[in-house]
Amino acid sequence: MEIKYEREVSIEFYKKAPFIHWYKVEGFHDNLSQFKEEITTGFHEEKKERWGKGLWNVSLSKGGAFEYSTNIFYYIINNYYFVTKPFFNSNIQVYIQDNKEGRSIPHSHETTSTITATTYLDPPEEGEGGELELSYNEQKMRIQPKKDIIYFFPSWLTHRPLPQTREKPRVCLNWGYDCEIRPIHKLTGDRW
Repeated sequence: MEIKYEREVSIEFYKKAPFIHWYKVEGFHDNLSQFKEEITTGFHEEKKERWGKGLWNVSLSKGGAFEYSTNIFYYIINNYYFVTKPFFNSNIQVYIQDNKEGRSIPHSHETTSTITATTYLDPPEEGEGGELELSYNEQKMRIQPKKDIIYFFPSWLTHRPLPQTREKPRVCLNWGYDCEIRPIHKLTGDRW
């Protein structure tokens, strides 16, 4: 079932499955791309230490990319979900992979957030790998990342980035919202 909804702020909502919501934000990729150097530099400065501890993401808690994307994420949360005030202000986690380096480990974020969102800079084309795989009740769904799309799903949903074949890095921004109730989508009634 697919539901489409468009707002004045150029956000289109798509329900791809009960636990997967897509938000197309016109111009999001191009606007975020102006901060690409800031994002990748911060990631590479901390990557060795973090990966050595088994932590694949690097926090992004300030700067232009953080401010721009956090405003969009909170806008979507506040306008599309019934939630309570967050326990804490979230930062963004950055994960970068290419055909030489990457971690394709199934995981969830149920201990750190209620809603997980992810978006991609320079996503691979079809056939180049790097898809987002989500698992529910032994069923798997693969999503080919696309520009201008932010993917939202419940934090308890198991997911992983699949390996990719292309050299050009795929930059992934992950964001979490943690509150005391199960989120309910305002348009669909989906309860996570």
